[in-house]
Amino acid sequence: MTPSSTARFARLLQPGLLLMRRFTMGTRILACCALALLPLGGMTGWAVWQQFQDIAEVHQELAGIEQIAALVPVVQLAQQHRLHARLAALEHPGAADRLAEARQRLGQALGQADELIAGGTDALLQERWRASLGAWKRFIAMDAQHLPPALWDDQSTQIDRLSELIQLAAERSRLVLNPQGSAYFLVDLAVQHVVPWAESLARLGEIGAAGIAQGGWIDADQHLLYAHALHTRLRLQTIESRLAALQRMGEPVPAGWEGARHSALQLARQTEDAAASAYDPARATAHAVLAEQTLHAAAHVNVSVLRRLEQLSREHIDQVSRVIALQVSICAGVGLVMGYLGLCLYISFGSALGRLDQAVQAVAAGDLTHRCEVDGDTELQAIGHELGHMSQRLSGTVAEIRSTAARLAMSGERLSNDTTALAQRTESQATALAQTAGAVRQISDTVDHTARSARAVSQRAEQACAIADEGRQSMREAVAAMQEIEASARRTGEIVGLIEDIAFQTNMLSLNASVEAAKAGEAGRGFAVVAEEVRKLAKRSSDAAQEVGNLLETSARQVGEGVVRISAVDLTLGDIAQGIRDVAGTLQHIAEASTGQSASLGELTATVVSLDDITRENAAMVRASHHATQALMDQAGILTQAVQSMRLWQGSSDEARALVDRAVEHIRQHGLAASLDALHDRNGSFIDRDLYVFGFSRSGSYQVSGSDPSLVGQPAPPIATADGDLLTAAVWRLDPRGSWVDYQISHPQTLELVDKSSYVRQVDDDLVIGCGVYKRQGVVAGQLHRVGAAVPTPSPTRTPTPAGSPAPARA
Repeated sequence: MTPSSTARFARLLQPGLLLMRRFTMGTRILACCALALLPLGGMTGWAVWQQFQDIAEVHQELAGIEQIAALVPVVQLAQQHRLHARLAALEHPGAADRLAEARQRLGQALGQADELIAGGTDALLQERWRASLGAWKRFIAMDAQHLPPALWDDQSTQIDRLSELIQLAAERSRLVLNPQGSAYFLVDLAVQHVVPWAESLARLGEIGAAGIAQGGWIDADQHLLYAHALHTRLRLQTIESRLAALQRMGEPVPAGWEGARHSALQLARQTEDAAASAYDPARATAHAVLAEQTLHAAAHVNVSVLRRLEQLSREHIDQVSRVIALQVSICAGVGLVMGYLGLCLYISFGSALGRLDQAVQAVAAGDLTHRCEVDGDTELQAIGHELGHMSQRLSGTVAEIRSTAARLAMSGERLSNDTTALAQRTESQATALAQTAGAVRQISDTVDHTARSARAVSQRAEQACAIADEGRQSMREAVAAMQEIEASARRTGEIVGLIEDIAFQTNMLSLNASVEAAKAGEAGRGFAVVAEEVRKLAKRSSDAAQEVGNLLETSARQVGEGVVRISAVDLTLGDIAQGIRDVAGTLQHIAEASTGQSASLGELTATVVSLDDITRENAAMVRASHHATQALMDQAGILTQAVQSMRLWQGSSDEARALVDRAVEHIRQHGLAASLDALHDRNGSFIDRDLYVFGFSRSGSYQVSGSDPSLVGQPAPPIATADGDLLTAAVWRLDPRGSWVDYQISHPQTLELVDKSSYVRQVDDDLVIGCGVYKRQGVVAGQLHRVGAAVPTPSPTRTPTPAGSPAPARA
């Protein structure tokens, strides 16, 4: 479904959802029972109405049977009336008396038939009956001594109309539409065969008796006689075939059939034999009596058929009445069972929901130790069980978060203390470096002073060359000057030693800073770099100080040599001039070396000043790190209070049901073949986290498999449900409008047996669609990944689903 259609569908459901949200559980259960009973009551009412319609039709058929049963004697007596009237017209002895008796019985039969038909509701039948009734009353009222010649044809016409009335009564009462096999053949016998057969017998007896009475037949009557004899035998064969069919259906032969058959054959033979006989009044009377007996036997057969037909109809009414009573009893029983089950469901649901509500309120209040115990083995019991597991898992999660936050706070506090100490030591180091820079500047000034002193001594040495006489005194001054130089050199050596100590301490501080930075981990990486640079600068300062020491040692050695020389000069005045020149040269070198030392000390001063600036920057960075550590501790405190902001990683039952409903609607709208691509699209709307759609046919083969489309057409594995049945068979015994089925299945990753519940719904008679959810272990990010897709960032409404190997058994 497209997003727009989904939105329209959601708007369509919104009024019903709002209505259901206002109802209590009892009202909902009552509504569900009512919705379940209303179709059953409607179907039962419709079925009972149909059965009553059937009974009404059978009563209509019974009315038709009564009408036919009333008309059959009328036809028989009308045929006898025609026979005796014809014999009376020929003035046959005794014919008038038999005609009068026939008229009397015919009048009684007409009265009974008229009373029955007139009391009916069929206007067409009544109209035609009144016409026939009037004609026969006229026939009965005629003078037996003056019968018109056309009377026989008029009577035959009226007898044919009576036969048509019998057929009309069968049609109007729907007898001819009776679908039951035996009833159909009985109606066919009574209406279509016995009545025409009796007419053939009547004409055969009438023509035969008249011919015998008058001593012969004209050619037309003789041909008609043979035709009726042939027609009688053909009708007899047809009736025997219908009776054989009835016997094959288990129906008995109608009473009097054998006698009627024997009489009919005897009448036919006697009529054929009479064609060659002479005039014999007694023989004509016997033939007429035989014809009358045969008609009576035929009518008796027809009455037996109608009685059997009436018996079958009444048996059908009794059977339908029993069916109605059974249907009403079943409906009432189902209603009582539904009411009982609804009451039990309300009580069990109310108790279970109350306990679940207490558990949820306890969890909402923060009491994760509350145990939810729901009796029975229902979905609510499973929910309570899962709620207990959720509380345990949530308790473990909260405990882990609190422990982690506490450890994080402790580590932050320790890091804060370390950074505070490091800041203090860095500030002390910066102060020491500032002092060292001042000392180096003093050394530089001293060296400059030494250089100037050396130049002054050199000038004095030159003057000593000019003033040889004042040499001894000058030597003493030179010795004093040299001693001062030696003292200055020693002082300078002490300063260089101090610089070396400072460099050594700086190196130790840098090493300590490196160790502390390593302890601080990622936060101390910048301190480690700075400490390394400080260590390098300390090494350079140490090297420079050693060089200065070497120079000072050289200066001290040279000063010593000067003292020795001056002493030698003092001893050997002869060499004063040359010694003074040597001293002057040496002092010149000392001045130059002092100048170089002064320049080196200037560079060392600049380096120490730069190191002091770096140290101060390090101190600022340490203070910033301290503030960051405090912020981290604050975040740890916030994290401790934010444990309720959890996200859902596995699918739930309502999402599974919604997924199945959407899949069923999609298949019904577009067809299964056109819907497979959408149902198997791993980035579509029918595969969501660990939820996917599957489908079975009645043969147990996959029709849809969202987890692995290659399984379509293959037999489903034997998965046992909670009731012990196979899943592929159990889903077809559930409510086709949607129901839940519980079973165990191998987990797709761990291969452990886990509980799963699937919502299944029938699409048609050969397809059921379902979607399952795990009860104890859902699919979480990092454990399983969405099929065929990378794991995206989880969201509260849609989280990633796995892309892993399909499970050994999927449902």
